Amino acid sequence: MTLEHPTGQVPPAPRTGRAAQPPASGDVAALRRRIRELEHENEILREASDFFTRELDPRRPR
Repeated sequence: MTLEHPTGQVPPAPRTGRAAQPPASGDVAALRRRIRELEHENEILREASDFFTRELDPRRPR
């Protein structure tokens, strides 16, 4: 037994009552700026991780 709509399609999910509104353009710009900052920070952390991995590798000749 399946819970299908009489037309053979799955019924849509119930709505929560809040209409989706597009974000303000200032919000979008701020979010994009924050994404760039986080991507830059992640790159720095990746490079630091690689550096310390190489430095602390016990197989590395000293």
